[in-house]
Amino acid sequence: MFKKLIINGDDLGMTPGVTWGIFMAHEQGILTSTTAMMNMPYVEKSLNKAADYPKLGLGVHLNVTAGAPLTGGKTFITDDGTFKKPGMYEGGVVNADPEEIRAEWTAQIERFIAITGHKPDHLDSHHHIHNIPAYHDIIRDLCARYDVPLRQSDKLLEDKPYVRLELRYKAEELSYKTMERLCDHADELGEIMFHPAFIDKALCDCSSYNTPRMLEQAFLISDEAKRFIEDYGITLTTYADI
Repeated sequence: MFKKLIINGDDLGMTPGVTWGIFMAHEQGILTSTTAMMNMPYVEKSLNKAADYPKLGLGVHLNVTAGAPLTGGKTFITDDGTFKKPGMYEGGVVNADPEEIRAEWTAQIERFIAITGHKPDHLDSHHHIHNIPAYHDIIRDLCARYDVPLRQSDKLLEDKPYVRLELRYKAEELSYKTMERLCDHADELGEIMFHPAFIDKALCDCSSYNTPRMLEQAFLISDEAKRFIEDYGITLTTYADI
């Protein structure tokens, strides 16, 4: 069973409903960490408000599949200037110019630093794009450049702690028993990735994953979730703290 657990809420700044779902899941529930989508219109307001939650870990959710880029890359955009979705690539795997992705991800990290005044406490990516082998060297270089850890499904970094990622659940099935299954590992450190949110029109317009987010948000603030953490003596933590 995990002894220390990071509960991350992806997509901070995607929409107001997403942002406030994350903040409530932290303030009233077990969520400890979030990662911001730096190309989204609401992200600056979200990060400014995050200053009210000093114990909330803040990372960057590197993105090349939703919204519009911060840079002038051409190989990952559609005719309307927004990012291609994964299904628009052959085989459903993002296959864009690596140097354009490097430039875009660097711009997203730099914007985070410009808004918050500090570097992120870790990096991960929307749709797990950093796990595609063609981009492994890029993500390793960025982690080294900014000296930050990474969400690792497989171990990519030798000089940073490995935190086992768990995401094998359905929102409608979240329960005490689900958490027991997700945390049943010999590793000391673990992360469970969630997408808590209140559903707003902006979310429905930009993401097909919407209604389940509300179920995740409700579970994260539930007495059942809190009881699980207490019963197993799990320490809730962040990437900054490890």
